[in-house]
This record gives sequence, C-alpha cells and structure tokens, in this order.
Amino acid sequence: MKICKNLLPIFFAVILVASVIPASVLAIDYELLPATLPREETVIFWMHYQMVAPDLMNPFLPRDSYRWHGCVGAAAVLIMVNFENGTIDGYCAKSFEYNSDFTTLTFHLRQGVTWSDGHPFTAEDVAFTLNMLRTNEAILDPYFAEHITEVETPDNYTVVIHFNQPMPRFIYEFDELPMVPKHVWENEDPATFKWSRPESVGPYVLVRSTETEQIFKRIEGKWWGEDIFGPALPKYVMFRYVPNELLVAELAKDGLDIAMLSTISDVKLLKSLNPYFRCWEKLGSDEIITGKFHTVTKMQLNMAKYPWSLPEVRRAISLAINRTLIHNVVGEGLPGIAKPNPIGVVPLYPYHIEHYVNYVEEAGLIDEYEPLKCDPEEAQQILESLGFTKGPDGIYVTPNGTRLTMEIIGRETGPTIEREMVAEMLRSIGIDATARTYSTQIYNEKRKMGDFDAIFENLGSWLDPYYTFEQWHSKYYKPIGERAVRNYMRYKNPEFDEIIDELTSLPYDLTNPQSREAYLRAQEIYYSDVLEIPIIEVSQYAVYNEHYWTGWPDAENRYAGFDVNDFLCALKVFRLQPAQAPPAPTYNYVIVYAVESVPAFTGVDGKSYGPFEKGEAMYVPKEDAERLVSEGLASYSPPVVGLEELSSSVSSLIGEVTSLIGEVGGIKDTMTETQTALTDMITDMETALAEMRTYVMVSSAMSVIAVVLAIVVIALVLRIPKGE
Repeated sequence: MKICKNLLPIFFAVILVASVIPASVLAIDYELLPATLPREETVIFWMHYQMVAPDLMNPFLPRDSYRWHGCVGAAAVLIMVNFENGTIDGYCAKSFEYNSDFTTLTFHLRQGVTWSDGHPFTAEDVAFTLNMLRTNEAILDPYFAEHITEVETPDNYTVVIHFNQPMPRFIYEFDELPMVPKHVWENEDPATFKWSRPESVGPYVLVRSTETEQIFKRIEGKWWGEDIFGPALPKYVMFRYVPNELLVAELAKDGLDIAMLSTISDVKLLKSLNPYFRCWEKLGSDEIITGKFHTVTKMQLNMAKYPWSLPEVRRAISLAINRTLIHNVVGEGLPGIAKPNPIGVVPLYPYHIEHYVNYVEEAGLIDEYEPLKCDPEEAQQILESLGFTKGPDGIYVTPNGTRLTMEIIGRETGPTIEREMVAEMLRSIGIDATARTYSTQIYNEKRKMGDFDAIFENLGSWLDPYYTFEQWHSKYYKPIGERAVRNYMRYKNPEFDEIIDELTSLPYDLTNPQSREAYLRAQEIYYSDVLEIPIIEVSQYAVYNEHYWTGWPDAENRYAGFDVNDFLCALKVFRLQPAQAPPAPTYNYVIVYAVESVPAFTGVDGKSYGPFEKGEAMYVPKEDAERLVSEGLASYSPPVVGLEELSSSVSSLIGEVTSLIGEVGGIKDTMTETQTALTDMITDMETALAEMRTYVMVSSAMSVIAVVLAIVVIALVLRIPKGE
C-alpha cells in the first residue's frame, strides 16, 4: 500500500497534464498517407513561410492557407498571367474579351470543368463570387465594389461584367483570384467559414495540412485539362516549409525540387553539392544562373505616424542610405546581380516596361530629385532644420520631446541583410533604428493594421507602373488599427488621387501623350513626397532539381515563370516528367582531429557536422577533411599530449578516481538502505498476507457454521407435526 500511495501524485499529475493539452488543430489529415511518400512519385515545392492557421482555407480571410491550392491547379481561377512572356493564359475560362470602350468584360468558361465533389463549375459560381466580393461587408474588395455595377450570366458558360467607367486593366484583377462553389458557400457566413477542405477543380485534392506542409494527392483518372495543360503525372505534390538558413542543405539532399535562393554563393554551393540542380539561365560563360526574378527592395514608412508623416523626414532617411555599399554586399560585387534602382515603382529588367524607364530618364526627373543620393550630413541638416536636437546618447529628440526611434519590420523571407544595413546607417545619423523579423502571416497582419514604423518590401509592378501608383489612392486609407486592403502606408493626396483616377481609364500606352503625361506627373509626386524609399534592385535565383522530375521552365521555354509560389506553378506540375536519374553520389569518410575549435558546417554530403572542440575526433567526408586540414583546422594525426599536460591529466584522473570511490561508497550505503527498506516491505506484505489468510479462514468457518445452522433449523421445522 505504501508503493501505491507514493504513485498517486504521479498518477494525478499525468491526468492533469492530459486534461489541459488540447487536441491538435495544427495538423489536419483528410486521408491516411504512407509514413514516407514515395520520392519518385512526389514533387516537393519550397514553402517560404509557416502557416498560422493550417485549417483556414477561406481565401478571403486574413492568415488563410489557401495559396498552395492555386499552385497545383485546385483553385478555380479564370486566368493566369505569365509575367515572363506577357501572356494571359485561360484556366477555367477559355477566353475573354472587352467591348470597344472597356466598360464590359466577358468571360467564356470551359465546359466540362467540375468541382471535386462532382458539381459542375459554371457561370453561377463566378457571379456568386464576384457579387460576394463587391457587396459583403465582411470580405469587401473596395476596388470591385467601386467599379463593378452588374454581373450577368446569359448562360452556364458566359459571364458578363459591367463597369462604371472604362477599365482596360481590370482583367489583371482576376490573376490568382479564386472563384468558390456557390452550392457550398451560399449558406455559409464568409466572415467565419473556414472551408477547411476546399473543393478542387483540378487534378489534385488536399490530403494533409499542417503548419509546415501541405500535401495534395492526384485524383484517379483523366482530368479535364489533360489535353490542354498536361497529364499531371506526380501522384503527390508537397509544399514544405524550410527556413532560409537550412535551404541549401535541404536542396543538397533532395529534400526539395524547386526553391528560390538569395545569393550567387548559395547557388554555387548547391551546384557543388548536388549536380542535379539547374537554374533559369546561364550568366555569361559561367555555370551560374540568374533567376531573372527582379524585384525592387524598398522601405515604406507609416505616414499616419509622426514624424514619418513629414516628407522632409522621409527625404532625410533616404539621404542616410548608402546604396552602393548595400549593392557590394548583397550583389557580392557582381554587376547585374543587384543595382540601385532610381525608378522605384518598377524593376529595370527589360521585358515589358523598358519604355517607361526611358521616359522618366528623358523627362529629367531623376536628375532633379536625385532619389539615390547619399549624404548623411544633409540628412542631419534636414532633421535639425525641423527642430530635432540630439540627446546625450547621440539620438535625435523630436520637437515634442520624444526620442527618434524606429522599428523596421520585415517578413522571414524578405530582404534581411538590406534591412539590417539600413538600420545601422540610420543609427549613425541619430535615429535609433532596429530591424525585426516576423513570420509572413504576422508581418502581413501588422502591415494591414498599420502596426509599424517602417516596413521592407520586395515590390515593383512587372507589367504596368499603374499598379504601384494605384495602391496609394486615398480611397484605401484606413486609420491605424483598422484593416487596410491597399495603401498600407496610409498616404493621402487629392492631387495624386486625380492622376490615378485618370490613369484608371487609360491603357498602358506611352505612345499616347495623355497617358505618358499622367504617368510622369504621378512619378514626380512619387519623388517629391517620397512615397517610398527605393533601396536596390535584386535578382533571386530559381533552382530546379532534375533528380526525380524534368520539364521545368527556363529562359528558352518560358511556358511559366520561375517563381516558386505563384499559380503558374500549376503549369509546371502539369508538364513534369519522371527523370531517369543516375544513382546518387557516394562519399568516402575519414577521421581527422580538430587542432582548433571548428564551427558547425554542412558537409559535401548535405549533412550537418559540429561544432567540434580542439582535440576532438571528426568523422567527416574526405573532401571536408581535406578542406579542414588545408585551412589549418584539423590534422590526420591525433593530438600528442605533452609531459606537463600528461601530469596534469594524471593528477586530475587521480582526483576523479578518488571522487568516484567516494561516490561508490555512497551508492553502497544507499543500496544497504534500499535493501533494508525492501526487507521491511516484504515483511509488511507477509504480515498482510497472513492477516488475509486468517481473515479468509475465519470467514470460511463462519460460512460453514451458518450453513449448518440453516440445515438444523430446516430439519426442526420439518419434524414439527402438522396442526401443532
């Protein structure tokens, strides 16, 4: 009984812990999957952020996890815009056209498209979705609400959208915009409906969703788009989160098939570790590949906060930034890899917008406003002219008496190095700036709610600068604490609004004097009001693994872009073919000994090693051993112990042995006490058993006596004569 009593606290503790641990909602399985997916049947995309709510698939709510449905063709999008070749490819829609004045847009849907539950995809689904977005306050899209006046469905496969003015660019609003099934959504509240396992219109359905991965499985049989887009041969498509610092290692050991690397050094390292990786195109005669994924890294300030609301302060911040230094670090000194971008609103690469860049330069706006100028002294002069004074710690104090501090936030996959360098440059002129990184979904929430001083973004319209300008229209303005769908910087300017309203009705045609003049006026306000601070234009590097799958797009075959998470990824999945891959490389391993402290590193085999202390043996690939020896960090011979060191070691060993003898003595005493306790316990148990035997014997005797008495009574009763 003593043992049972001692176990009771542990028992109740286990019950208590079990009662407070909730059932997991972060891992949702819709189908039993193999413990390990067959690699030759699985294509694995890099997921660049973790999902906060893996069961929230409503694409119209914050922090949803629906994006990856579009990447496998499960989302019912009407079109997909290929920014690489400038084409608009139909998906659920086979074609579209405008009327002559761009006030009506008509879609013609493909027949035979079905949802995964068997219902046909029709014009009713499109009309339902668009009307929900323009009328339901919970998920209202102000752009749709403002410009769409009516949605007609003349038949099951035709959708006619009417606008309140010419809208030549509205077609691009449908890029990556999923339609939803009316028969599922019409009785649900879009503000709360999770849509945890969405119906699919493509060849794949969701079978698992966790914080770090989503897995889709191929539907059996031929799918409706096979003859149009491709057979979709992978049985499984996985989207898997890997943090940036582990990305090269995972790619090297075939943990991913496609990803985006940030530096040339990473590309070189990966190609040395895994020969099956190739990239978008070659860079000159070298075997390095440029991703051609050009974006403009820029800093955006919260203009609803003082003093960032002052354009003079924004100008001072821009003057403090040394973009040449950032280029030397980020671009690794290579021309064409990263460069300062004076335009800001668009990247400089010459696919669709080179004429715009030329017109801005010819108009003299760059020379007039010097958007890339670096002059820390002038920056400080501007601040002091506004009444800012430096405190004893070298940090400016504003006229209202507050210290000039700034938190520069960014997403986990954003431009981290640039952000940290800018923070250091601002501290050098007297602004106490710090850089902080958030998960993508938390960062997006803070950005939309205005909970920031400054943010770093990789932005720039690839097709038309209008889309960069339009986001700053004051109709999207929301006070801090209210959710914004555009204009996250909270900018307001009636003059700028008028220009954007004019551009909305004009096509992107710089040969038209009216269009060109309106664009240049918008660009001038962009400079004069310092709407954002362009830092540098960078390339990222798309890498593809051909160990298991071939047929990836490249510079010679631009059927899809190089991005790893846009909806055009579906076209990649549809066209992939199994690879006849040679056997994986083998490695020889040897033992070397650290002659200095060796930090952790990734070996040529893609595995992690270390860290190692001086004198420690290391079992590593031969190539890594040779490198460590050549760098003076390791030796093939074990370390030789000197006499003094040996004497010290012997003395230390004697002390340890003496201590061990004492510990053994203590263990002996403990064992004696334990033996005594066990003997007492056995005695108690024997006594208890003896008592139980006595109890059983007494109980049995009493039972026998009771039975005998019962028999005697019955016998006496039977002997009594009847009638007495």
